[in-house]
Amino acid sequence: MAADLKTADIGVYGLGTMGSALALNLAEQGFRVAVSNREADWIAPFLEETGPLAGHLSGHATLEDFVDSIAQPRSILFMIPSGAPMDAMIDAVMPLLDEGDTIIDGGNADFHDTRRRAAAFEGTGRHFVGMGVSGG
Repeated sequence: MAADLKTADIGVYGLGTMGSALALNLAEQGFRVAVSNREADWIAPFLEETGPLAGHLSGHATLEDFVDSIAQPRSILFMIPSGAPMDAMIDAVMPLLDEGDTIIDGGNADFHDTRRRAAAFEGTGRHFVGMGVSGG
């Protein structure tokens, strides 16, 4: 959808206000960033607005393509609603991940959810980071 990046440094899933800003910030710092969104029709308009940063960004309509575009070990920042949506995303993405990959939850999760998720990752070879980002 934009630059044909075969190996992004990091992935950002969720192109709302905070996710799109973080993706642009990472690109501005020179990182190659794969982006995706549940509503895939948000991806192309986002990429069209990136101007000189377009060469650092690639859009991916499916979760599988998104994950495949990120260099291993993968770091994926999820900027999606906390709670059930994040739990569903973890269930969907886990089979696509490899040992050493890291999921970063940027939603403002309840700390009990963060602890539960971190405990569930123990022994999987994959990593979970709770990093609440406030948009307030």
